[in-house]
Amino acid sequence: MLDKVKSLEKTQLITLQDAAIVTWPVGKIKPKTKQLVDMAGTGALQGTFLGMLFGLSELLCAVLCPGSRSCNRRHRRQAG
Repeated sequence: MLDKVKSLEKTQLITLQDAAIVTWPVGKIKPKTKQLVDMAGTGALQGTFLGMLFGLSELLCAVLCPGSRSCNRRHRRQAG
C-alpha cells in the first residue's frame, strides 16, 4: 500500500505533504503506523543545528566580551 502511494506521487497524480498508513492487526492492542517520511532524522538534524547555534553564541559571548555586563549578569543569574 505504501509503495502504491509513493508511485502515485512519482507519477505526479497526487501531491503529498506527509502520509501514513495505519493498520490494526486482529488480536493486537495497538495499531501499527508506517510513515512515508521518517521524521526522526529530521528532528535530529534540527536539534543538532539549534544546539550548535546556541553553543556558538555562548562561545562568542565568552570570547569576545568576557567583561561585559550582559554576559556577567546572565551567568550570575544561572549560577545563583
